[in-house]
Amino acid sequence: MQFIYGESIESSGGNPEEAGKFKRVFFLDPFMCGNKLEHAMIFYDIIKRNHIKCYLANTGTIGQDEIKVTLRQSLAIYNDLCRMQLRFSFDPDFLGYYFPIKCDRANLDLMNAYPLFPDKEILKSKVSDFLRGRKRYLEEFEAQYGEIPSNIKESLPYRDDQVFQEPGKVPPIEE
Repeated sequence: MQFIYGESIESSGGNPEEAGKFKRVFFLDPFMCGNKLEHAMIFYDIIKRNHIKCYLANTGTIGQDEIKVTLRQSLAIYNDLCRMQLRFSFDPDFLGYYFPIKCDRANLDLMNAYPLFPDKEILKSKVSDFLRGRKRYLEEFEAQYGEIPSNIKESLPYRDDQVFQEPGKVPPIEE
């Protein structure tokens, strides 16, 4: 789902007037043509069939004080990942992501946003706004390209009722 969402921040190289603003671009590729859902399903099949692991890296800011994730931090994470020195949580965070809990070089304090928000109401507000945008994007995407299979669609949250559980707790499944 992360590739379908294509969540990123505009760079000054891409569009200087929009630099630093949040954006969603399918597969982070504005030149993708054809049926995007079909493309996503082919990609999903390739990843599943070949047991390819994908990682999401934050290269922006993290936490209530918007601490910058530096190039040094990013390179340390990539280095640990390539050397198989990252160990991930057994339980996902409140957004469904697994995060590093052990590494050699990277700063673990910058790996999980939850503890970096002393005021959880600010976190809830930011996440709610983010999820509203995600839900709108999904509705527009499915209206244009067809319904995303539920096992894929539900793999990342897009509604408030799917988050804000205690970290490590799985949200209840609606019946």
